Parts: sequence; structure tokens; C-alpha cells
Amino acid sequence: MEGVGTFTSNPRFLVGDAEYEMIAMYRRCDMGMAGRVWPDGKAYLDQPNILIEAFATIATALHDFDPKRDA
Repeated sequence: MEGVGTFTSNPRFLVGDAEYEMIAMYRRCDMGMAGRVWPDGKAYLDQPNILIEAFATIATALHDFDPKRDA
């Protein structure tokens, strides 16, 4: 793959059960245009930074790979 390199195996297999659980948690908490409900029910500032970063990464990936985004 140009600019990325050669894959010896499918990178999809690097995503394990923990990552799929985090994506499922993101989907349960995401309310679209209405914002987000945090998993523990507390405010944004009460959340661990790693959770906020993970949710931001998931949101970006879902947006970038949404087939309906350009429609």
C-alpha cells in the first residue's frame, strides 16, 4: 500500500474484544447532535482523559469512514 508499507497480515485482526467493547460503549453514549452521555453519568470534567481521547478517536474514525458522509 503506497505511503503505508506492506502488510504481512490483515490489520483488522489487531482490533480485539477490548476495542470492540470501547466502540460499543461509544455508540451507547453518543447522542448525535444532542451531544454525549458519559458512561458514569457524570460531567465532562469528571471523565478520565484517556476515555475522552478514545471517544474522540472513535468519533473521527466513524466520521471519516462513513459511506453516507459525502452524500
